[in-house]
Amino acid sequence: MENPYEAELSAWYSGTAVQQLKKAEEVENFFEKEGTKVLFIDASCGCAGETARPVFIESLKKNGVKPDFFASIFPSLQEEAFECFKEYFLDWRDVTSPGFYFYRGHQLAYKILDSEIELCNETSLRDYIYSLYEKYMGSSINEAISIKEPRSEFSISHREADVLYKEGSVVFIDCRSQEEREENNPYKNSKLLTSELVGEMIETWSRDTKIVFYCAHGVRSMNAVSYFQQNGFTQLKSLEKGVELIHY
Repeated sequence: MENPYEAELSAWYSGTAVQQLKKAEEVENFFEKEGTKVLFIDASCGCAGETARPVFIESLKKNGVKPDFFASIFPSLQEEAFECFKEYFLDWRDVTSPGFYFYRGHQLAYKILDSEIELCNETSLRDYIYSLYEKYMGSSINEAISIKEPRSEFSISHREADVLYKEGSVVFIDCRSQEEREENNPYKNSKLLTSELVGEMIETWSRDTKIVFYCAHGVRSMNAVSYFQQNGFTQLKSLEKGVELIHY
């Protein structure tokens, strides 16, 4: 009996230039190819998955600069290929579903992980990917091209955050553990992001509440932005680079 996802993938990729990688050997052969390449790690569900695949398919039709080769892996159906791909990374957190991986020859030039895709609608993700095509997928790297990262829209500098904190017009939320918070917390009047607070925010907070999330390095806070954006919040910022090096 055919897996329903197999029929879904066939419908999406039939007649396109995308090579679906199913075996470890196919992954290895793909990476041996000279030229520019993009590998899309597919996903079956979630907002990020629903956004990523249509944009990936649409990017095949882009005029001008684009990769020489396109490939995809659907992890739950093509497990052998996915496990082989993960072996190319030292850190398993660099491999996400969905995710985009851009290569020049054998060299990884750039990657877009699920946490960034979750910040995008189709338009912003398309602009992001197209800027990467223009910068990295030509005959040489085009340093004149600026990458249209979606996370820049949600980032706030330390200087800007300090001004807002002193004004008291924004809610600051700490995404770290209680232990980290006790060691170093420049925003003393902030709230700690607990499961109880998450529930309260989803249930009772206005979706227009202005919030600055922060953590040690800016990763957990950006994940929080992504989560609450998906739950309808519209005034969200993540402290750029976190508070690890700040000592007040």
